[in-house]
Amino acid sequence: MKIETLIIGGGISGLACANKLSANGRDFLLVTENIGGRITHSKDGKVCYGAYFVMKNYHNVKRFVRQLERISPLNVRFHKEDRVYSAFSFGVVKHFGEFLRTVRILFRFKKHYETFKKNCEMTPQADALEQDPYLWKLYNQKASDFINEQRIGYIAENYLAQMTHGTTFTPTDRIDAMLFLLMSLPVIVPTYKFEFLDEKISGNVKDKTVFASVKSIKKDRCSYRVKSSKGDFIAKNIVVATPPHVSKKLLGLGKIKAPTNAHMFHIKGELREQCGIVSVFDESDSTLALTKEQDGTFLFYSLLAKPAFSKYFIEHKIICHKFWNPAFNLSGFEVLKCKLAKNLYLIGDHNVCNMEDSFITGVYAANRILGMRQYVINSKNHII
Repeated sequence: MKIETLIIGGGISGLACANKLSANGRDFLLVTENIGGRITHSKDGKVCYGAYFVMKNYHNVKRFVRQLERISPLNVRFHKEDRVYSAFSFGVVKHFGEFLRTVRILFRFKKHYETFKKNCEMTPQADALEQDPYLWKLYNQKASDFINEQRIGYIAENYLAQMTHGTTFTPTDRIDAMLFLLMSLPVIVPTYKFEFLDEKISGNVKDKTVFASVKSIKKDRCSYRVKSSKGDFIAKNIVVATPPHVSKKLLGLGKIKAPTNAHMFHIKGELREQCGIVSVFDESDSTLALTKEQDGTFLFYSLLAKPAFSKYFIEHKIICHKFWNPAFNLSGFEVLKCKLAKNLYLIGDHNVCNMEDSFITGVYAANRILGMRQYVINSKNHII
C-alpha cells in the first residue's frame, strides 16, 4: 500500500500531526496500537490514568480536552517525613524573600517558554532550544545545581521538588533545570484536571487509522518501506511518534534519556484525614502522589508494586493497577533531532516531556510536510 505520509504512533503527537494533515486534505495513514498512547483513562472515561493535568497555557492541547476542576495550590498537601503542610504554611512566610525570587524565576522562564513553543511549530525542537541561550543553559543543567545557584533551596526542597517528584516520578538531581521549572509552572499558571475528548481528536482520522504494530522501517531510493503486523506500507514521508524506547529500536537511535517507572492504582476507599485533594511527597518517599477524583475515588502513584495503602486509607479496594514501564524518559541531557533524514521525522516527548510540547512536535512535522516556511520568533515576538 502506497501513501504520501505514514504516521507511526497514535499518542498526542501522532494525533496532532494527523489532524493537521487531515485539515489540509493531505494523504496520510496512521498506524498505531491504540489511540491516545499514554493518555488513557478508566472504563467510564471519568478518571485519567496517564497524563493528569493541563495548564491554561496549553493553547494547542486545550482544543481536544474538556477542562474540569482547577487544581488549586490551596488544595495541595505536602508530605515530608512526619509533617503534612499546605502551600501557604509558616515556612513560606519565613522564607518569603526566597519565595518571591522563585516566582520571578518562574515568570522569566514562562516568557522564554511561550516563545519557544511558538518557534517549535515551524522550527525543530532541538534547534529552538539552542537558539535560546537561557533555555539551552537550563536544558543542560541539573535541576539540583540550578536550585543551589539561584538560592531557592528551601522553597525547592519543601515544595517544588515534591511537585516535580509527584509528576515526573524522578528526583531533582536526575532531571534538568528546564523540566524542573516546567513542572513548577502551576505555581503561577492555573492548572486543571481534564477529560480527553477522544472523538474530537481522533474522529477526523478514524478512516485513516490502521491498528497494528510496526516491526521495521527501511529506506528505499525515494521512499520508505514499513513492515507491520497488518502488512507492508510504502510512504514518501515517515513520522515516528512512538515512546523513546520504541523509537530507539525502530530507528536505531543512539543514546536517549534514561527511563523512570511508576505504579498507578485507581482506588475506591476511605482516606485518612492528613491527605488533601492532591498530596505530593518528599523525594525520599516511595509514594509519589495521591489525588482525589470527582467521582470520589482516588489515584495513588508509587514506586512500589505493593505499597502500604493502610498508611493513607482506612479501607480500600483496587479498581485498576497500571505499571508504567517506562512512564517517561527524563534523566540525561541528550537532544534528539526532529528531522532525522529527508522526509523522516521523530516527534513526541524525547526532549521536552510535556503534553503540550509533544503535541507541537506533531504540528511541526505536519507543517514541514505541507511545505510551510521555517522561521524563528524572537523575545519581542518578531519574526526573524
